[in-house]
Amino acid sequence: MVDRLFLFALSIGMLIGVGFAHGADVTQTVQSATRLLNQGDADGALKLLREAQVDHPESAELQFGTACAFYAKATAFSESGAVEEAATAYEEARSRFSNLSTSKNIRIAEEAAFNAANVTAKQALDLAASPTNRNEAIAALRNAVSRYEAALKHFPNHSGLRQNLDHTQLKLKELLQTADEEQQEQEQEQPPQDDTQKLLSRFGQAVTELPGASVKVDGNTATLITPKSQEGES
Repeated sequence: MVDRLFLFALSIGMLIGVGFAHGADVTQTVQSATRLLNQGDADGALKLLREAQVDHPESAELQFGTACAFYAKATAFSESGAVEEAATAYEEARSRFSNLSTSKNIRIAEEAAFNAANVTAKQALDLAASPTNRNEAIAALRNAVSRYEAALKHFPNHSGLRQNLDHTQLKLKELLQTADEEQQEQEQEQPPQDDTQKLLSRFGQAVTELPGASVKVDGNTATLITPKSQEGES
């Protein structure tokens, strides 16, 4: 499901051509950043893209490349076990992709919407890898499904959105099914009470409505203690 996002992030140069709105310098920067991402140098790509944005702050191509670089950083952090750093980088990528989903460049807008949903799905899959995070993963997958569905309303012909939505819904179904099965197993592991245990359980809760009286339970024997017997004991 998330492979397409990763491959697309490393192919950001495909989005533009020489002679685009900002000229050859933007094209060259994006192509250089793509090479750095292919080499696993997300920090180098990010530095290059940010420097170019000083002269072209409105360039959607540079902004898209920056979002891709943050995604590459996030996946690297996640693979190394740096959970907090990964979460921060994922959020940076998702925020930037979300902002670009309304770009005037239609191709960038639809791929940005696609990638924003993919980031959410990737985080959910990371969470799903650990059983202790299952509830959080389920919530994240539901969020990803909502993002894919919202993006499809704007870009109904995007095949990647439909495909990834189907995969995400399937994964969500699997997690929910696993959670239900584990709950059923836990309920089955609890030994059922036999009739004697149920009777003794109710017997141990014996009470009386006689004013001033109480019930004393000792094992399987219940003794009614009246106010007079209490006086005699004293």
